[in-house]
Amino acid sequence: MSSDLEIKVKKCFIKLYKILSSKKLTLYKTFNAYDADKSGELTIEEFQKILRRLDNTFTSDEIEAVFEFIDTDHSKTIEFEELNSYYCKVNGLSELLELPPDYFIKNALKKC
Repeated sequence: MSSDLEIKVKKCFIKLYKILSSKKLTLYKTFNAYDADKSGELTIEEFQKILRRLDNTFTSDEIEAVFEFIDTDHSKTIEFEELNSYYCKVNGLSELLELPPDYFIKNALKKC
């Protein structure tokens, strides 16, 4: 991802933090709201809606580059953990602050 694009994306994630904070929302609730098919993952189309809502100047190529950057396991989807990790890194937050209350229980059950 180019440095100009990275700056643009960071500004969007800072803006997202300010919006969520002011409305007393969480990233997890926002993630679920944009996860239209309730798969627990964001497709590129679902992720595009988030970015374009924050900044409608993103091109399709830019969105694809950002998507690939955040999709660290290269699964062609963005899981909450991947989005949360980048969001917290950009905003200087502990990742644990943004996790849903039942996160650890759900993940423990997945491993059983």
